[in-house]
Amino acid sequence: HLSHKFGGVDFNGEEPDDLFAEPSFFDDFLITLGHWGYFGDIPDNSGGIVSQVKRFGLDAKLRYGSVMFWGGVMAGLDRDLAVELDTISLTGFAELSWMFNGWIMPMYLYQYQDSYSYERVVQEHTVGVIFVPLENIRLRVKFGFSDDAVNNESGELQLFVGF
Repeated sequence: HLSHKFGGVDFNGEEPDDLFAEPSFFDDFLITLGHWGYFGDIPDNSGGIVSQVKRFGLDAKLRYGSVMFWGGVMAGLDRDLAVELDTISLTGFAELSWMFNGWIMPMYLYQYQDSYSYERVVQEHTVGVIFVPLENIRLRVKFGFSDDAVNNESGELQLFVGF
């Protein structure tokens, strides 16, 4: 994953002293552009390869003060080796989050996937809250549901600890 960040502090947390001579809108504005790609094989339990995946994606994060928008798109090409079938898909996502105060952040994520090969469109919505009680501990509670006829609602509780 390669990315480049425009504005704000650098990746080491240092803010340039001479960025702006006077206070500006851009003091609290941050843009991060990124792209990624990967490919690989998916083995079955016996170690034989059952499918191959290829992905390429682009994303952008826009942050102003305590509000962040993150969106992107990913193109996929999967090959099921058992039936010699290629699956082409296009997935897009948009996430909006707001740092309510220094330790709580509500978020909303929308995902759209169009799988051309299966002639299926899936739209998924996720709402959640991220709690940061200490600088190295993050707790995330989220609930997801989709607009399709499949009953696939899910809830998650995640705890992240950094050392």
